[in-house]
Amino acid sequence: MALQKVFREAYVEALRSNIDPAKYAGESFDYEESQVHYMANVHQPENLLERIDEKDELKSAIALYEEYKELTPLAASKNDLWAYLAHVDLFSYMQKRFPAVLDGTADEKYIRDHWFRSAKGPIRSSLAGLWWSVYLTVDETREDKYELTKILFHNDNIRTHYFGISTIFRHREAMIGILEFLVENPDISKVHFNSRCIYIAQYFNRLGAVKQLAYLDREFFKNELEKKKSVLLKVTSKAQVLEGVETVDPQDL
Repeated sequence: MALQKVFREAYVEALRSNIDPAKYAGESFDYEESQVHYMANVHQPENLLERIDEKDELKSAIALYEEYKELTPLAASKNDLWAYLAHVDLFSYMQKRFPAVLDGTADEKYIRDHWFRSAKGPIRSSLAGLWWSVYLTVDETREDKYELTKILFHNDNIRTHYFGISTIFRHREAMIGILEFLVENPDISKVHFNSRCIYIAQYFNRLGAVKQLAYLDREFFKNELEKKKSVLLKVTSKAQVLEGVETVDPQDL
C-alpha cells in the first residue's frame, strides 16, 4: 500500500492566501505536483471516496477515522494532510458537500472556511473536524465503540459550535466523560438538549479558568455534571443560560 501524499505546509498557506473560486468548480483541482511529498508511516486508503457520503457526516467521519486511525494528534492538528485530501483525493466529495463552488456562488471566505483548517479549532474544520470528532469520542471498551460519537453527531450545532470551539472539548477525557453522563441521564438529554449543552460548555469554560481541566479524567467531568444535574434540569432555553443560570459556585472550586 502506498504512503499517503500531503501538501507541503508552505504550499497550503500559498493556496489559502491566493484562492481562485473558479479553480474549485472543475472536475479536479489543478495543483503543483512539486509541492507534494509523502507522509511517513501513514498509508493511502483504497476506495475511501466510495465509503463517505456528503449527506451523512457520521458515516463519513467513521470511515475517515478508520482509515487514518494511525494518525497521532500532532499529525492530525496540521493542515498538510487535510488540505491535500480536500483538494485531491476527496475533492469530488468536498464539491458535493459544499456545492456553492459548483454553482458559482462561493467566494474566497467560503472556500477558506471549508477547504482549509479552521482557525477556530480542529472540530470546526471540514475533514479534520470529522476525524477529530471520532478520535475524541471513540471508546474501545464499549459494546458499540461509536456510541458516544453518535451522541456528538446527533446535533451539528453542538458538535461544531457549543463544544467544538472550546479548548477543553479537545481533551478526550472531557468529551467522553460529558457524553457518558448524557447517555446515562436521558432525562437531561431527551429534552432541551441544545440549551443544556450550552450550559455544559459554559460551565466547563468557566471552571477551566481556575482549574487545570486538561489533566483530569472522565470521572471528574461526569461527577461535575452529577453535581449540577438539578440545575441542568431547570435549563429550558438558550436565553435562560445566557441570562445567568447559575454555573460555577465558589464552593465547587
